[in-house]
Amino acid sequence: MVSDKSSIEIFKEEQRRFLFKKLQTLYIFLIILIFIPLVRLWYLQIIKGSYFNELSKNNVIKKVRLEPVRGLIYDRNFKLLVSNSPKYDVYIIPKDTETPIDTLKTLSKICNMDFSELITSYRKGYFSPFHPIKLIENIDKFDHAQIMERNLEIPGVFAEFRHKRFYPYNKLASQLLGYLGEISRKELRMEKYANFRGGDLIGTSGIERIFDDYLRGVPGSKYVKYDAKGQNLGDIDVIKNATFGLNLVLTLDERLQQAAEKLLEDKAGSVVILDPNNGDVLTIASGPGFDPNLFSTKISQKNWSKLQNDPLKPLQNKPIQGLYPPGSTFKIITALTALRKESFDRERVNFYCSGGPYLQDTFKCWNKWGHGKMDLHAALVNSCNTFFYSLERYITVNDLVQTSRDWLFGKLTGIDFPGEKAGFIPSPKWKKDLKDESWFRGETLSMFIGQGGILVTPVQVASFISALSNKGIFYKPRLLKSIVDWNGKAVKNFPTLINDRVYIGEEDLSYIKDALWGVVNAEGTGSKAMIPDYEICGKTGTAQVVSGDQIEEYEDDEIPYELRPHAWFAGFAPKDNPEIALCVMIEHGGGGGKTAAPIAKELFRTYFETKSQ
Repeated sequence: MVSDKSSIEIFKEEQRRFLFKKLQTLYIFLIILIFIPLVRLWYLQIIKGSYFNELSKNNVIKKVRLEPVRGLIYDRNFKLLVSNSPKYDVYIIPKDTETPIDTLKTLSKICNMDFSELITSYRKGYFSPFHPIKLIENIDKFDHAQIMERNLEIPGVFAEFRHKRFYPYNKLASQLLGYLGEISRKELRMEKYANFRGGDLIGTSGIERIFDDYLRGVPGSKYVKYDAKGQNLGDIDVIKNATFGLNLVLTLDERLQQAAEKLLEDKAGSVVILDPNNGDVLTIASGPGFDPNLFSTKISQKNWSKLQNDPLKPLQNKPIQGLYPPGSTFKIITALTALRKESFDRERVNFYCSGGPYLQDTFKCWNKWGHGKMDLHAALVNSCNTFFYSLERYITVNDLVQTSRDWLFGKLTGIDFPGEKAGFIPSPKWKKDLKDESWFRGETLSMFIGQGGILVTPVQVASFISALSNKGIFYKPRLLKSIVDWNGKAVKNFPTLINDRVYIGEEDLSYIKDALWGVVNAEGTGSKAMIPDYEICGKTGTAQVVSGDQIEEYEDDEIPYELRPHAWFAGFAPKDNPEIALCVMIEHGGGGGKTAAPIAKELFRTYFETKSQ
């Protein structure tokens, strides 16, 4: 028994010795682990301390943002409409400078800039002490070298390479393409702009704004070493590469757009050209234009005021935002309304136009000598007011309103662009509900010839004439064909979409087309749009902006600008297999046949002469 107990005690003693040795080994190992870093720290701080202290004085490591390259914009044939050019911008980080006022004063001397402008930029761009503020845009190489060389005098200030937006064709499609503007403080607080800072540019209007999410890309960042003089000693590490923006391919044809804008030069007006087979917008021009390169750097107050106060409204996108009475182009709708009536026999119904008053002195034909005996075909060719007044025997104003709405007047076309207006078609019900007033006969007669409160946009008229040419198909006007990467690979394609279809009988369609062909080719009001062999069809319009008696005292060439009627031409070609449909509208341009038809002629010519090139 004693023997067994002694054996157990001996075993336990051996276990204690074994564990003690293990613990000794572990303690020694831990002491070594702690001792080595201490020795290393002693070496770096005591032995090499002065050396590293000198390095720390002479070198600074900064986190630098890598700017993304904004996506490019092309026309349908991959002609470059919007690109980028290199530039340097000057920034300041508030937390890195103890006396911002002194720093800005020194910077103003270095760059020969007004100190008050720098103060204004600083205050406007301040978001937080850690956010860089853009002070100066697009400095030259000399100023950039001065800033780098005198970096110690302007702590917190640095110059950063960026890409400036460049519009090689200057005013071309300016209202459509749009421009960039500085991000606001409100936008900086939004999650979608988390990677942005004060002074950054984002799409402010037009295509640049609509598709900004695709175009702008995503910034990256890296660490860069600088010496005490601000000289770049090289990259240390790239944290994240910048992601380039994507490129847009529009449906526009640069050649047609150029031609349209040249014809609109010094005029207020619109040109819209559509492909009636798919709704592609080949041209959408608004005159006069402006140069979006003014916005590539901060636009001056002088230039901004000049654009805003211009009476011809260059900043307005007139094709989709301008509202006008359609004048005689609307007589096509009146004719279609009559053709829907069983009581109306187009072969037999005719009226005599003497040129005199039809109702009171206000309702008379534009041709004071009269047109004589007219049927519907001849009335469209000659745009005879008296004939269309006389249609009150067959159609009512409510009939006209219904046809107008069937052909989508008073509705948005759905074009890929914000700010489109729907136009307006008045009616007896609208007047009664809104004004509690009765409808008068004169209001009906006015509407029959495209006046009387009717308002349309040029893009609506273009969409209508396109649908008429293709047997009633209303395509949604398409501005964007595709989004592509920098290798030309499609990221997203935008399909052709149909808004609506309107039924029109083959005989009625043929009848209307024959009449519109006659407008241009049979000595009608649109004869100045004629080009032999092109089979152009169209309708002119002269839309009054004041009553006729207000301008009767003037000769045509002496009417004050603001009193002159608007000039319209809407047409398509060729007659039977249309490839192009267009609308020309010149504000206060006078007669549609005199002013708008010749412009349409040149656009048709440009299309057919360049389509095979």
